[in-house]
Amino acid sequence: MLNDRKFQLIFLVYSMILIFWGRLLDVGLSNFDDAYYALKARDIFDSKSLWVVLYDGGPSFENPPIVFWLTGLAYKVFGVSTYAAIFFPALFGLGTVLLTRSLAKEIYKDDWIAFFSAFILLFPGMFIDGARRAMLDIPLAFFTTAAMYCFWKAQKSSRFYIPYAVFTAFGVWTKSILGFFPLVIGFFFLLARDGWKGILKGRYWAGWTLAVLLGSLWYIVNYMKFGNDFLEGHFFRAHMTLFGMSQNTTESDPLYFLGYLRDFGRNFWPWVPFTAAAIFVFGRRAFKEKTPEALFLFLWPTVVICIMSYSANQTLRYLFMIFPALAILTAKSISDWTNEKFRQKLLAFGVGTIMVTTLVINATPLEVKVSLKPSSVEVRKLASIMNLNVPPGGKVGSYQISRWNPKQAVKFYSDRNLDYPLQEPEQLFQAIEKDPQSTWLTATFQWRKMEKLFPGKFYLIQAEKTYAYFTSAENRKNIRYDFSGGDFPPVR
Repeated sequence: MLNDRKFQLIFLVYSMILIFWGRLLDVGLSNFDDAYYALKARDIFDSKSLWVVLYDGGPSFENPPIVFWLTGLAYKVFGVSTYAAIFFPALFGLGTVLLTRSLAKEIYKDDWIAFFSAFILLFPGMFIDGARRAMLDIPLAFFTTAAMYCFWKAQKSSRFYIPYAVFTAFGVWTKSILGFFPLVIGFFFLLARDGWKGILKGRYWAGWTLAVLLGSLWYIVNYMKFGNDFLEGHFFRAHMTLFGMSQNTTESDPLYFLGYLRDFGRNFWPWVPFTAAAIFVFGRRAFKEKTPEALFLFLWPTVVICIMSYSANQTLRYLFMIFPALAILTAKSISDWTNEKFRQKLLAFGVGTIMVTTLVINATPLEVKVSLKPSSVEVRKLASIMNLNVPPGGKVGSYQISRWNPKQAVKFYSDRNLDYPLQEPEQLFQAIEKDPQSTWLTATFQWRKMEKLFPGKFYLIQAEKTYAYFTSAENRKNIRYDFSGGDFPPVR
């Protein structure tokens, strides 16, 4: 039964639904970067703006819009909520798992390799964590995998160069220039396999041109609207610097370019030795034996790693786009190195591990991974009281806390903005004198200091372990605690 193709597909779909969407309302969104992206989607949803991404009332140039479009659609269906913010990243996670299985099956015609490729993609769990967060890396992995799947199919039927171009463009609309990687990988593949004549095919360049034109639409629209402000706000930010290590960085760590390899060495167990050996074997097959399958699966991860290793901001989740290729080449190598009896044991182990993970997420309170640990818990507890006491469009003051934390989470869960933080008591007194009914957020330990230094000056509305929400003593009579007239919490 475990080897049956229909069983594997049904099992994967059912299990991924339970794994990617299980316990979402319990964990919430983290301030960075989940709530930040969720707010951008809400602003697009509220403004009906398509090509201009908005944040905090103005244009935001860091990220293209496609995931925000989809999250806005989820808000329309499910309401603005944690669940809606994560719905489409989780759906893209499911799609990437199925595409990985399908691509492995397409290349090797083997159901064991196909299923075990999906299993390796899922574990040790980074990919699961990513699919349970409202971020852009899993959608990029999906569009990259879909583009590479179509590229592989295009080697037999050139009509697949059109969806190859479209999925590449969608990747660009997800995470800007990182979405162009399928074009780069495809170029090196054709060049290595067929030489210069391999890249002179008309339909390949037609697909390449379509991908560039479609992918550049967001750039063109925003440049026409905002000119150099867009260029500076998007292309000259640190996260966009592919070849931009500073001198200080290279002096402090001359082996900085090995950062991604070190991250894999720490976080990709138990597959590290198998994947490393598989890459060596596939590289030899690619260039000595001229095997197209090996060349395809070897170049996909190595081209990306070689380029990204010289980027200014190295974060392992940026490489989710190569995880499907690593999973397939590892599964294929394990299949080659083991006998049928051992492979069946591994298959049963994979099915059992997925079942246990499903149970852990949905039937236990265990917090074994990042996405199972509650985020913004105290902000969510304070959000309703903020919403009750601050009018729509109003602001909550902040005193001696970070400028950006927990700004995004406060805005998402309370639908109220957190103002720029004040740092000195004199500034706080002046602000309260100017607006006696203002309410404020500070760190709980700062509140305790204020109580001792200024007894009787302030009134504590509600405090949690990390944050305290307060107002002036004179405003105590205006503070509301009656939730009977509203629908709370404002955002789940």
